[in-house]
Amino acid sequence: MQNAGMKGHDKAAPGAADWYAAGLGHVWLPYAQMKTAAPPLPVVRTQGCRIVLADGRELIDGIASWWTACHG
Repeated sequence: MQNAGMKGHDKAAPGAADWYAAGLGHVWLPYAQMKTAAPPLPVVRTQGCRIVLADGRELIDGIASWWTACHG
């Protein structure tokens, strides 16, 4: 799935970082000390268990089932 604010696969459109800055104050990081936690990583798209970050790095989500089982 591709974010509407993005063009191409991994390149940010002009102003694409605006959604990140605008939403950052509304993000809750469960089980984290909010004053010292690192900011969330900006994600541009996902596919299955793969997560593609705004800088092009690709991660594998290995704990999604833990959250699903815990919080349904």
